[in-house]
Amino acid sequence: MRILAALLLLLLSLGPAQAQVSQTKLRVATRLVKPFVFEEKGRLTGFSVDLWQEISKQMNVKYDFIVKLTVRDLLEAVKSKEAELGIAAISITAEREVEWDFSHPMFDAGLQILTSAQPSEGGLFGNIISGVFTAAFLPILGIVLLTILIPAHVVWFFERRHPAGVISSRSYFPGIFEACWWAAATLATQADQMPRSAAARIMAVIWMFSSVVFIAYFTATVISSLTVQ
Repeated sequence: MRILAALLLLLLSLGPAQAQVSQTKLRVATRLVKPFVFEEKGRLTGFSVDLWQEISKQMNVKYDFIVKLTVRDLLEAVKSKEAELGIAAISITAEREVEWDFSHPMFDAGLQILTSAQPSEGGLFGNIISGVFTAAFLPILGIVLLTILIPAHVVWFFERRHPAGVISSRSYFPGIFEACWWAAATLATQADQMPRSAAARIMAVIWMFSSVVFIAYFTATVISSLTVQ
């Protein structure tokens, strides 16, 4: 009889305790970071919110969200017991595991590289050609070729009368061809001579800086096109 009475007393004491746990509201710290947590029509939603809602249903607990601005604020809220737990895009590090208990990782944001399974039919040379002569790059190339005429005419005009200038002919033809060759060689950083006159040298400095910008853009365009292909 004593054993039976003790079991009945234990069951009666467990009933109110379980009800008290289920009625306790948990404070859940979070932050707005799509697609894990974001606000839609005045309520929080997202992958982490849906996951926690399912967990809370299985635990039979109620909760309130406490929105923080940063991960640091979120972690400090849990550490100071302002919240019992936190959800959002929180990366797990060795330093953080010393002070906080984390669940198992549920999202892997590691860097990955995607490449085509089928090799390109054009080969390496074809990829380079298609990477250079794109719809976006061709207008830039045309503008640069036309722009070469500007420093070429300036250099021709001031250098044709200089005895030691880079232009050997005073006439427009073939003098302008020599000037265009110099401008193209400067664009490719292969010019072996520099203008002698002051005005032509100023034009050469401007053209050299412009060439650096164009070569950088050209290299970036080719690399990005080859990477995509």
